[in-house]
Amino acid sequence: MKRLYKTCKKITFHEIDLRIQQREKQIERLKKKRIRAYQITPNWTEFIMKPLIEELKELLPNVKFEDNERYIPMGLCSRVSIFPKYKDKTIMLCIVPMDITKGEIAYETDKQINNYHKGTIAEINGMGKETIIITSAKQIASYLIKKYNIENDNI
Repeated sequence: MKRLYKTCKKITFHEIDLRIQQREKQIERLKKKRIRAYQITPNWTEFIMKPLIEELKELLPNVKFEDNERYIPMGLCSRVSIFPKYKDKTIMLCIVPMDITKGEIAYETDKQINNYHKGTIAEINGMGKETIIITSAKQIASYLIKKYNIENDNI
């Protein structure tokens, strides 16, 4: 009778532990490499924003993001505003860098948490809005779907 499965060679716990140690060392080397990459080229829009937008394009196929758009930080907060289109309407997403050495960025909501006096630098630069750390592209997609009533089956 022919077997439906292949038997694999037995691996000892010691061999498994060695493999885990090798992977942990590899992870540490990659973390150091990532930190060096940020120190050499701290271009967070290139290394963090573009991959995030590419994921959003897949998650929100009904929303039209500009191809090859340049994401330029502006103002005191280094805010990057993105203006994709949904059903001939322009929607807005503002991304703010947080701790770039860790790859942390956040998005701004419409909720005002600090009211700065009119005419101050903070008020002119739109500071005082709630920012939420981005943990995944799905998080932003869910936010945009709720905020702009976007029809979507992917999430």
